[in-house]
Amino acid sequence: MYILLTRHRSPMMSWGVRSSGVDRDTLRFVSKSGYCGCVCAALGMSARNPQVGNITLQSLITMPMGVRVLSPGVVYPEFQTAANWNSVDGKQKQKSLLLHKYYLHDADFLVGVESDDLDLLNILLEAFRDPVWPVFLGRKCCIPSLPLAVGVYTGTLIDVLSRNDLLKPYDDLVFGEDKKIPFNIKKYRSNIHLILETNEDNSQIIQDVPLSWDRRFGYRRIKKVVNNVKDSVDVLV
Repeated sequence: MYILLTRHRSPMMSWGVRSSGVDRDTLRFVSKSGYCGCVCAALGMSARNPQVGNITLQSLITMPMGVRVLSPGVVYPEFQTAANWNSVDGKQKQKSLLLHKYYLHDADFLVGVESDDLDLLNILLEAFRDPVWPVFLGRKCCIPSLPLAVGVYTGTLIDVLSRNDLLKPYDDLVFGEDKKIPFNIKKYRSNIHLILETNEDNSQIIQDVPLSWDRRFGYRRIKKVVNNVKDSVDVLV
């Protein structure tokens, strides 16, 4: 199998799956719907342009996805007010409405998707390197602080995501020239924290699979895995 890796790091990001009304939540890791949104922006894919080459939304959601937590971040709310908003009956309200938007601050993730189609992953990799539209991490205020594209590799999702040597080229940018890793992040280098898709019955179910362009979402099962460090796999790109 081939694995496409991308790095998702930012001072702020948001991966909402249950957002409605005045409360806009966020997961503590990159959601599949959010990742697909990043890919679509990079490709220039939208409801008006639902296919780029042979790539469709269905092509993206069928690829198994894994997330490695490099820094878990902290969730903080942001408060906004909306004035002159419309109610469900279509009437305009003059009273201000307080919105609660939650963001994941100072988080860092390595995301991998798996496919046996090497050409497809190479197209996605080049799209992340030279996106058609700007790529944001959940919301437009969430700008990546590192290059998204990492590379395409051979192996399994667990083995490729568990490699620490893939992180070293970024360490100067993240931790400075002395590469002094903060204490609260060190444990995520020695013990690999992964969120993986699974078919196990006792696993967690989340609704973050985008089924169409009209905001219909399906379910998937995920599990959390902690592994030891891996440092050997072949790089293709």
